[in-house]
Amino acid sequence: MARILVVDDETGIITVLKEMLLKLGYEVLTAGGGSEALEKISIGGVDVVVTDIVMPDVDGLELISNIQTMYPKVKVIAISGGGAQEGPEAYLRDAKELGAARCLTKPFMLKELAALVKELLEED
Repeated sequence: MARILVVDDETGIITVLKEMLLKLGYEVLTAGGGSEALEKISIGGVDVVVTDIVMPDVDGLELISNIQTMYPKVKVIAISGGGAQEGPEAYLRDAKELGAARCLTKPFMLKELAALVKELLEED
């Protein structure tokens, strides 16, 4: 069973994504920020990380960079609605350059995320 880590500082988003991924048969871990996510990835067994970009402590861009350096086999889907200064396109472009396998702009349809997760898992 594939293990997905959902990282977002908004608990409502974590709840919705976790429920959807559980219904699809995945094991789901959650983290409220980048530093907590890195702790969970270090334990092992994470196949895909779905991460927001704009978060306190370790933001999504730093998280993606760390994952690419320390856990290159873990695939990343970056999600963002943008921040106060920039729209989501700038953040997601940066995420792609840092190694995110796929990117989604918030808000997105749950079936879009489900399809991307499935696609990344089938690439192995």
